[in-house]
Amino acid sequence: MLKITATAQEYIDGVRDGSVVVGPWIRRAIQRHIDDLKRDDIYFDPAAGQYVIDFLETYCIPSAQTEPMVLMPWQRAMLHIVYGWKRLDGTRRYRRAYCEVGKKNGKTGLCAGLVVLHLIADGELSARVYCAATAMKQAREVFGEAVAMRDKHPELAATIKKYGESPVLSLYDPATNSRLSPLARGADSSDGAIVSAAILDELHRWSLSNNLWSILRYGGDTRKQPLLWAITTAGSSANKSTLCWAEHEYGTRILDGMVTDDEVAVFIFSLDNKDDYKDPANWVKPNPSLGYILPVSTLENQFAESQGKPAALGEFKRFRMNIWNDEVSDPAISIEMWDACCTEDATTHPDPKLMREELIASLQGRTCFGGIDLAPKIDTSALVLLFPPVKTDEKWSILEYFWCPADNISERVKRDKVPYDLWADAGFIVPTPGNLTDVRYIADQITAISKQFDLKEIAYDQAWSSELVRMLEEGGFPMSKLIDYPQSHAKMNAPCQEFMRKVIRADFEHAGNPAMRWQISNLRWNTQPGTGFIKPAKDRKREKIDGPASLLMSLARATDPENQIKPKKTFWVVSA
Repeated sequence: MLKITATAQEYIDGVRDGSVVVGPWIRRAIQRHIDDLKRDDIYFDPAAGQYVIDFLETYCIPSAQTEPMVLMPWQRAMLHIVYGWKRLDGTRRYRRAYCEVGKKNGKTGLCAGLVVLHLIADGELSARVYCAATAMKQAREVFGEAVAMRDKHPELAATIKKYGESPVLSLYDPATNSRLSPLARGADSSDGAIVSAAILDELHRWSLSNNLWSILRYGGDTRKQPLLWAITTAGSSANKSTLCWAEHEYGTRILDGMVTDDEVAVFIFSLDNKDDYKDPANWVKPNPSLGYILPVSTLENQFAESQGKPAALGEFKRFRMNIWNDEVSDPAISIEMWDACCTEDATTHPDPKLMREELIASLQGRTCFGGIDLAPKIDTSALVLLFPPVKTDEKWSILEYFWCPADNISERVKRDKVPYDLWADAGFIVPTPGNLTDVRYIADQITAISKQFDLKEIAYDQAWSSELVRMLEEGGFPMSKLIDYPQSHAKMNAPCQEFMRKVIRADFEHAGNPAMRWQISNLRWNTQPGTGFIKPAKDRKREKIDGPASLLMSLARATDPENQIKPKKTFWVVSA
């Protein structure tokens, strides 16, 4: 365990060498920081991060203390990264920061110190800073702590003036005409708020329809380097109903490399998927202040209570272990399991196009089954071929084809924050002419693809593919090979279950197509009430799953008893 005085760099080094115990997303956040040090389009200024750390530890005295706050090592590292990264014009790189951490790890004091910093020490004239929450009472918790910090330090008291008494309505700096105020949904004149910086407390309480988020997010557009902090504990609804879940999901995609967004910093303190929450050795992962300001005995007592009290168990998991307690939107499979099936990562190969050509060449003439998911208008379309093993020691080989209207690619990159353009350049996606799904183009490509392999069948959903079927028939594709396969719960349950079994056992092999990997991360299960049957689903409209849906259909046909291929046994010949 690091000393409480450990520097930001010591924490970062500890995460990298394993001496500091953290969960998967903090490991990725630190690795993102390390990887970005190699870039030349942004730069890292450690002095800028240290400036923020020094300010908080010099001037900010918490209400329950008599001396300035002492930051935890994890807090120093987070501030080091968020405030240290710069754009080439010298302004801050990050415009949003998302921190998800267990309860009572020092969030309120950190937030209060940061709003004081942005009020008087961020170098901005007429700064407008907010402590925001869904209710004014909650907003005043951080604001009240900021007022206490102002009152306790003579230099802050001399610089910052108070407007109003019992309660204080705002803090302001006459020298720069800057103001700090609490803000809640429905507050007067909040629609026109100009935002230099804002702290959004307990984001898990914010609904997707809360317009205050949009007001604060876009209220800084005219400012030089606005910063929106969201600091929260895990929420009670992971089923698309909260803004916090949307930010959590978006953050994990950034850290997984599936989404590129240079403006958002992400720090999620959580358990690893395989961790047992009952093991005290894992408790520090969602509670990085454990042993510093959060006593281990506190968690031990709460854990003991939770084992005999179901209501307390849910609270312990959520507030202490930072576990979202509604798991309906958990990923269908972990991305780590999918990655474990990768034979060679195409994204790190020196020539991804050549690698794909070699893969296709190695599968020439092999028996396969296909599934196709066609976009109705402007989305991506996918054909996934699945090659059953022909020997007992072989795996099920996956070969993906994706298409996307060429004229929509640049727009999708900006809107979805997904690198369709890079995928197209590397051959992972084939751009089709125009701005709509070119069914004729895709049909011709499918016909050409089918001639390279012993393609037994292609499964499709008649609801979306009637035009494709007609064009395939016109092109001479054998209609006997086209199998209508509705994506209903009854039809999809068996292949979904088999898909999970094969991924867990690493029975698949694929070449790490990043478009497919992104879509696998979007895959969720929709469970039918009563039967418990599952079928593929996604959380949001922009999250595509046509590749996984196609794979599931091809798996359904390949594992149908009528189509079963019995692998040949491999015999070893021992010479005398």
